[in-house]
Amino acid sequence: MNTRKWSRLLEILTGIASLLLAGSVPALGQHSSLLPAPVKVQYGAGYIDVARLCLAPLISPAPEDAFAFTTLLEGAHGALTSCPAPLKPSIQLERSGPVAALPVPDERPGPESREAYSIDISADGVVVSGHSSAGEYFGVQTLLQLIEHGPDGALRLPYAHVEDWPALAYRATLMDAGSEGPMLTFNEVKRQIDFIARWKGNQYFFYSEGNIELRGYPLLNPQARFKQQRIQELVAYARPRPSDVVPALAMYGPLQARGRVEADSGGSMKPGACREPLRRAPTPLRCSSSSNNSPRRPNCFRRRAKR
Repeated sequence: MNTRKWSRLLEILTGIASLLLAGSVPALGQHSSLLPAPVKVQYGAGYIDVARLCLAPLISPAPEDAFAFTTLLEGAHGALTSCPAPLKPSIQLERSGPVAALPVPDERPGPESREAYSIDISADGVVVSGHSSAGEYFGVQTLLQLIEHGPDGALRLPYAHVEDWPALAYRATLMDAGSEGPMLTFNEVKRQIDFIARWKGNQYFFYSEGNIELRGYPLLNPQARFKQQRIQELVAYARPRPSDVVPALAMYGPLQARGRVEADSGGSMKPGACREPLRRAPTPLRCSSSSNNSPRRPNCFRRRAKR
């Protein structure tokens, strides 16, 4: 095919793509994009102004329910107020099951799963219902995304019915606490947990190479940035968001702090030295830093790779 034919074909394909996009843009631009996309969204004909709504009080709320309530109030940036009593139209947060804030082993996704939720928006008000406090919180995050600006600039919610549950029961993000580059600060970790929760993650893998204090091992990581108290604070901070903080510790070889005080560490403090795990009498190995090792200077890395 010559150049003119290729050019003509390209023009035709470009025209077809333009027509398809022109037809789809108005439909996509009708309502706010929801991320991650819910399993089911049905929009009705009409809107309710956010200024007409108030947030109904919770009945005997758990701390996790109260946090979802506060998240909605703060996320609306002053457009919502709380009701002194249940009124119409209002926004009601409901939890149909136990608190169950965090993931547990053997969870399965689906409409009856722990994190499932639904949202109903009509002229009578808004109902956000979750199977657990986690579902309730994720429903709040979706409701905040549904808020739109009307032609006059006022905030409004489209009439809609939403049903949603996660495609994956475990949605983890691994963050390196300092093995590469600057170490994370306590407040940076909190901001990361906030961000993950906003997009419906539920696990925060806290990767560390010597930056977390270990209970019962005072000689390991004595200068750790994250002490036990800080870790406990992060776990408590993440629970209502609702994310599980999972330490992911890299414990490789004798740490330098341990090598300073343990008699069996042998030459571990000397440059280029390593040793086998203590499954036998400790025998320090003198390792060459090059790949060409003589019989007297074994390659520790090659030896460990064969195990």
